[in-house]
Amino acid sequence: MIDIGFCFSSLSNNELRSIVRGLNEVPFKDKENNLELLCKIAQNKNLRPIFKEYIKKKYMRQWCYLKDNIDTIMPIDYQSFFATTIDPSIIYENHV
Repeated sequence: MIDIGFCFSSLSNNELRSIVRGLNEVPFKDKENNLELLCKIAQNKNLRPIFKEYIKKKYMRQWCYLKDNIDTIMPIDYQSFFATTIDPSIIYENHV
């Protein structure tokens, strides 16, 4: 199982501060202390569902865009279209 500290370390300090506030705690100004606080909380509380929900909300727009355009995007391009939600017809105009 992946360490929850590792999961949270992939987030920015602003994102960590948001999660800490959501847990009714006072966030620190720096990332390291916010990570330490979340790891300490995780010793007594399962924070995986909170992390998963945060990531789900963070990427919901890109995910919905990809799902809505899945029939027009070539599989090799999924990652590119996930990162930049450009209209597939612009990219594939002369290629498909």
